[in-house]
Amino acid sequence: MSPWTGRGLVDPATVKRALRNNTKLITIMMANNETALCSREEIGRVAREADCLFPYRRGQAAGKFQSDVRRSAATCFYLRTPRMHAPQGIGALYVRKGI
Repeated sequence: MSPWTGRGLVDPATVKRALRNNTKLITIMMANNETALCSREEIGRVAREADCLFPYRRGQAAGKFQSDVRRSAATCFYLRTPRMHAPQGIGALYVRKGI
């Protein structure tokens, strides 16, 4: 069962169907050079309902799309910064308070 829609997006309904009783983590890449933006808010709701951690990688979306982490469904997000012209090996990690 492929989680992809015909538009290059991860289908939240497919993610929900793929969950098992022992699923503890759902993670996605927000964007890359091959796919469109992922439905991180919808997938975040699926993760919250299933009591799963939900980190996502900002990837190539970093610096290109606004994101209010306080309103986000993510429990954390991470990014590597070379695409933002930072030195190799530099990155960032945001973890929601209480995780």
